[in-house]
Amino acid sequence: MALASFGTPRDSELLVAYLDRCLRRPDLAYDQTVAMGALRFIDLNLQGDQAARFLGPGGLWQQWLQDASHMQDTTDPATYLSLIRRLLPLRRRVRRSEMTATLCAQDTCL
Repeated sequence: MALASFGTPRDSELLVAYLDRCLRRPDLAYDQTVAMGALRFIDLNLQGDQAARFLGPGGLWQQWLQDASHMQDTTDPATYLSLIRRLLPLRRRVRRSEMTATLCAQDTCL
């Protein structure tokens, strides 16, 4: 999620490397779905197509979903893009709140 909030080409590269490694392991149930959502989010913002290599026919995303029994109910990557879109504003609000609390604790509260 942090990489999606930064949204740089380097963040996209990191997500691609993570997905390339973890989608080859259907026994792993980490945060591949969130990583895919973050990658799609960055692709949309940068007009990139890094996620396409995973999402095409026979791509690692489809293979992982097929082989990972814990993922059988959720297959549409748009679901995870939507999740990132909903969570990012919340994360920004929490971060602003934390920054305000820090400033107030340092007697620099505005």
